[in-house]
Amino acid sequence: AFLQDIFSNINIPVNGSVNVTTTANFIATSGIHNITLIADLFSQVFELNETNNQNTFFFSIFEGPKINKIETEPRTPNINQNITVIANITDDTGISSVLLYFTFDGTNFFTETMTNNSPFKGVIQGQPNATKVVFFVSATDVDNFTTNSSNNTLIIDGQQPGFGKISISPLKPNAIGNVTISAKLNDNVGIANAT
Repeated sequence: AFLQDIFSNINIPVNGSVNVTTTANFIATSGIHNITLIADLFSQVFELNETNNQNTFFFSIFEGPKINKIETEPRTPNINQNITVIANITDDTGISSVLLYFTFDGTNFFTETMTNNSPFKGVIQGQPNATKVVFFVSATDVDNFTTNSSNNTLIIDGQQPGFGKISISPLKPNAIGNVTISAKLNDNVGIANAT
């Protein structure tokens, strides 16, 4: 980003100094940046040394960890089956810790330290049927920046979906006509999709 034309009119007494504060808003990206400050930009004041009116400061912007992907094994856990949460995490300076937060009631969160087995892994203990598990991953880098993933939700489902009444319309289809098949599906935690 390039910012210009941030002017302040200030009178500085001879052999004096003054503190100036200004604000410049820009969208920071990671990496090394600089700010150049110029006094008397248009050389309106005569000075014996015109070369000391500029100073450049360098600063770095660091990003927090990037949580690139989160998966679970198994994807649809069974009753009392442990859930392994797998997180692919990268960082520009190094990762110091990764924590797995999870809850079964939406209020009280438990914490598990995730191990770096490339990718990071943590385990949520198996739960009874129809338990709703909400979890997220929190990664902190060596610069102490922290990134949290969005919440993920699993429902423990040990019961296979079942079929109720299946019907066909028309009852006596011909070779070139459309046929509609309807089926009533049953499940204790709901049906995500049916094909």
